Amino acid sequence: MTLKNSLRFEATLLKNGISSKAIPTKLIYGESQYDQPCIELYPESINYHQVACNLGSSKLIGKNIFDKEGEPHLIIEAENMMLGENSSNGFPGENFVKTKPLKITIKNKIKHSNISINELIFRFHITKNSFLNRDIIYSFDERGIVNIEPNKKLVIEANNLILEFDFYYRSNIFGGKITQEIAHFIEIKTNPIASLEEKGEELCRLIDDILLIASYATSKHTVCYMWEVISTDWHVTRHRGDRVMPDLNDRGTVTSERRNHNDLPSFISKAYNKLKKPSFDHSLKLAFNHLVTPSSNSIEMNYLQAFTCIESLILSHSRTDGKEFIIPKGAKWNSLKGKIKKAIKNYYTENEPDEKRKERSEIYNKLNGLHRKSLEVAYNDFISNYKINTDGLTPLSSNKVESLSSLRNKLVHGEPYDENTIEKIIYFQRHLEILIERSIDAIISRSNFQYAIVEDRNRLP
Repeated sequence: MTLKNSLRFEATLLKNGISSKAIPTKLIYGESQYDQPCIELYPESINYHQVACNLGSSKLIGKNIFDKEGEPHLIIEAENMMLGENSSNGFPGENFVKTKPLKITIKNKIKHSNISINELIFRFHITKNSFLNRDIIYSFDERGIVNIEPNKKLVIEANNLILEFDFYYRSNIFGGKITQEIAHFIEIKTNPIASLEEKGEELCRLIDDILLIASYATSKHTVCYMWEVISTDWHVTRHRGDRVMPDLNDRGTVTSERRNHNDLPSFISKAYNKLKKPSFDHSLKLAFNHLVTPSSNSIEMNYLQAFTCIESLILSHSRTDGKEFIIPKGAKWNSLKGKIKKAIKNYYTENEPDEKRKERSEIYNKLNGLHRKSLEVAYNDFISNYKINTDGLTPLSSNKVESLSSLRNKLVHGEPYDENTIEKIIYFQRHLEILIERSIDAIISRSNFQYAIVEDRNRLP
């Protein structure tokens, strides 16, 4: 596949029922496949500010290459456009608006003789991950003859679909030069369907989940930044500008026995099946995202996010097993709560001053959470149920030493702290993340893995 650097067409800008028509427009591809395309609009001077101020939630529709009946063979759509850094000020000769759309869809009507009428081919382009990407193997025999061949495809089954990890060579014309790079993708073949775009977005949600799990399994953030679908008469491409792109120079590492390269498909399939269950869908995604997605938050915020992840996993388990409450909501709890309220009311006389009535009201409000199990009890049940190895880790709750939850409470309630506490936050966060990893592995595999790598991590700096 060879891509030109840019494409020119006329477009219509739509927002809130108001349209700006026949705007000369240019779609500009980046130098690398990972660079999201941008769009430049060249409105007339009189319309410059109207166009520049109406980007935001607007939609751009452009058409090109018309047939004899006037039907377009090339349709470009862009949504959620953000004003680019290099836009002009609208001076004469500089009337252009540069945008970075979060979504660009290119529909090209073209015949594909090699595609069966009974199938669609979806390809989801992914960023580099040496454990997922199919590469070229160079070898030579005893005679010195070089043999070049691709290594074996990674194949994963999920949701009754076969996902094949493959690649092709992609050429790009940029600055008068032709460059070539390998484009890695996941291919899924399906039966024909009326709406190619809706099916593409549906499958994209599946791919996002698979890549989120794979990112955790390989310690390498990996995303789908573009997808395409090929039918007998259409080629639709969608660029996803709303993805957090990973560090492309990081090759990833598989550092644990439970996620070695040979067992990767099995681990991903098990994790996806667990992810499909409503009880763990939110909590596992929250944990995966925290562990693999780059963050620019403060160390305090990162610690609180990590603590939210382990709390969410514990809550998912408690709700699944029906152990969230000491006494479940219902007649029994309502009866007990009524008796407690009556005892409180009897304690306070009717002639108490107003501030005492307020005090009684505040105690009443505390009753709503009285029947909920404490985090410590829920955590101990969670650890026991999944046989999670907590050796060498700071306890979640403790009356003897400072625990993960006591530090969390200090941060939430805004207690002042010094530089020594900063070091403790960093140290405790690492223990929290190790606990999250062990919890994830236990939930997915129900196995008690060995974690030798933790032994040199359990000492305070």
